Amino acid sequence: MSEKHIDDQPRAEDTYEELKAKVAPLVDEFLQKVELLDPSKINIIVLGMGGTFQCPDTDEGRAPSSGKLQEIFNQLNISTRPNVELKLLELMSLDSSELTVDHWRVLAESIIPIIAKLREKGYKKSGFIITHGTDTMDQGASTISFMLGRGLKVPIILTGSQEPALKSGSDGPINIERAVWTIELAIQQNIAEVMVLCGETAVRGTRAIKISD
Repeated sequence: MSEKHIDDQPRAEDTYEELKAKVAPLVDEFLQKVELLDPSKINIIVLGMGGTFQCPDTDEGRAPSSGKLQEIFNQLNISTRPNVELKLLELMSLDSSELTVDHWRVLAESIIPIIAKLREKGYKKSGFIITHGTDTMDQGASTISFMLGRGLKVPIILTGSQEPALKSGSDGPINIERAVWTIELAIQQNIAEVMVLCGETAVRGTRAIKISD
C-alpha cells in the first residue's frame, strides 16, 4: 500500500465525515485484495488503530502517529501455524486517549464490508485483530460491540501493549500471538463476538474495563 500524505492521515480532531473520507479508500483498496485470500486457510485481518503498540520511541518521546503497522509486523515475525494467514490494514495511527465515538464508528463501518466480502467469497474461517491503545480499549470494544450488533459472523479481538511492539521485552508480540490462537479457538467453537485480550485473559468487549496500567 502506498504511503499517505500527512494531510490524509486520520486525526484526533477530524469530524466523522473527514475520517470517513480518509479511511473509506483504504477499505476499498483492501477489498480488492480479499479476492486473493486462500479460502483453505484461517484468514485473520489485522486492523491498525495506533496506540502504544504502533508507537516507536524517539528522542522526543513516543510518537503515536508515526508507527507503521506493516513495518512493525515485518520485524516482529509473529509465530502462526501454516494454516493461518495474517492480512494487515492500517486504518489510523492515533493515541487511544484521542479517539472518539466517530473514530470507532468508522472502525465498525470498515469492518462491515470486509465481513460481507469474506462471506461472499466463502471464507468462513476468518476473524479480526484490532491493534488499539489501552487507554480507551474497553470503551472502543464496547462501542463497536453495540454498533456491529448481534448479526456478527466472526470473532473480533482488540489487543495492544504496554510498551511499543518493537521494544525489547514488549508484551505486544505475545498479545498478537495469543489473539491469533484465541481466534482459532473461537472459530472452532463457533464463537462470534467482540473481545478484548491483554495478557493471558480474553473477555467480552461489553464487559471489559481497564483497572490499572
